[in-house]
Amino acid sequence: MRKVIFLCLVVALALAACQGEANDPTGTYNMVSIDGNALPFAPVHGGQSGPEIVGGSLTLEAEGGFAFSLEYRIPGRPSQTNNMTGTYTIEGAECMLQWKGAGKTACTWEGDQLSFNNEGMIFAFQR
Repeated sequence: MRKVIFLCLVVALALAACQGEANDPTGTYNMVSIDGNALPFAPVHGGQSGPEIVGGSLTLEAEGGFAFSLEYRIPGRPSQTNNMTGTYTIEGAECMLQWKGAGKTACTWEGDQLSFNNEGMIFAFQR
């Protein structure tokens, strides 16, 4: 009987731990695609080919800040990285990124997936 109770307790604790992670948006999300295209990818923006997006990440911090990094390359040049920061809010699956020195971007968060629309292109991330 003690073994059964102990086993039930272990299972209950494991389920509670997994449930807590699903409700915690903090962590680093790596960019996996732009408009469904795997990286690296060179999107067309405004009718012109843009730089090739090599990778990126979005880190949501516990205190409500975020750090965004985007690595890209222009043909014939070495890769470059842009780093940006800001704050975020999340209510349910809806989130808002407030970029430092810039505007806001609505995003969607669901467990280990996060995405946002960047000037008509969907940037998708996986934790």
